[in-house]
Amino acid sequence: VIVVFLLVIDSQRKQIKQDARLHRAQNELVESELKNTRIELDHNQNKLSIYMENLIKKNDMVRDLEQRIKGFNEGRNNEQPDAKELFTELANSRILTEEDWHQFRELFDQAHSGFIPKLESAHPELTDAEQRLFLLMKLNLPTKQIALILGVSPDSVKKARYRLKRKIGLKDPKTLQSFISEFK
Repeated sequence: VIVVFLLVIDSQRKQIKQDARLHRAQNELVESELKNTRIELDHNQNKLSIYMENLIKKNDMVRDLEQRIKGFNEGRNNEQPDAKELFTELANSRILTEEDWHQFRELFDQAHSGFIPKLESAHPELTDAEQRLFLLMKLNLPTKQIALILGVSPDSVKKARYRLKRKIGLKDPKTLQSFISEFK
């Protein structure tokens, strides 16, 4: 009986040691996966930040060219060609193309996995422009940067925020920005 008892205890000790090794290995695997996920998330957020910076630089360059064209148009004589068409085309080029927004959505979805489908299912009534504003606000960008990216005035962004807040149905004193920041 004592021998059997000692064999059972020895077997239980071995099982406990094996379970502990297995548990440690599982923890190491989970930590490794978590580390890889963090690295990937940081990389995707960095790509998104770089993309946003490039969009802002592009819009700054367009604004600078607009100013130069305005100066050219004001100082021209009747023999020079009219720059009004060129100015209009240049002003319209600041507004981002569908391709730009498609790439932005892909980068945003990589950085914030599953966010866009959740937004679309929670608020299917939002237009593409309202979704764009929502996503840019999720990045905590200031109004001026959002305006530069969208190619509109800061006042237009403020009005769009107000309309977005009404459309979502925020009636309490909670701000739209805090709602968007908490939205997951």
